[in-house]
Amino acid sequence: MAEKIQKRLLTIKEASEYLGISEKGLYNMVWRKEIPFVKIRKRVRFDIEDIKEWIERNKIKDIESEFQKVLDKI
Repeated sequence: MAEKIQKRLLTIKEASEYLGISEKGLYNMVWRKEIPFVKIRKRVRFDIEDIKEWIERNKIKDIESEFQKVLDKI
């Protein structure tokens, strides 16, 4: 039996569901180029790997634990 190919590019609907935001909000982020996306002809798609990396880069870190890590190194 052949392996099922896992989908890598998400539609606007799929990406908005994945991120937990509205499609309109995601379109606004695309228009402002705040989130990575791919254009295929006139269609916008989102690479799941880019979205995961974008989430990691945009996390708000806990300042106290980051400060404690610095103190522990001293």
